[in-house]
Amino acid sequence: MAIVLQNAVAQWGGATIDLVRQVEMDLQRGPPVGRDIVWTLDQGQVRISTFAHTAFAPVLKSSEYGKRKVLNITVPQTTAPGSPNITLLNQDAIYQDVVVQAEANDVLRLAHVFRLMDTVGAGSVPSGDTTP
Repeated sequence: MAIVLQNAVAQWGGATIDLVRQVEMDLQRGPPVGRDIVWTLDQGQVRISTFAHTAFAPVLKSSEYGKRKVLNITVPQTTAPGSPNITLLNQDAIYQDVVVQAEANDVLRLAHVFRLMDTVGAGSVPSGDTTP
């Protein structure tokens, strides 16, 4: 059974990315960094394409670049109201980039790029920062 990407919601920390139109996940892991353990800092990359919306504007500030917070992407199981959500991703991620996509006579689109991190046991925000 296919999962329909309709009404998908992505949240990074406390900020919501809505109007999601496409999710790309490249979950290719980086090389291991330890000799005795299989561990890598790099878990891959996620690109969330969305129609331009002001609700996610605080994340676009340069002060948010490089912060590590939980990236959670969910989609309703069915189109029926109140349907339980399917979690596509729930992992620490660093907000890396935003790409603006625009064409003549079309709507403005944004692509938010996140770098997934292997941070088991670490806090979801850098030390000294108490914001979600």
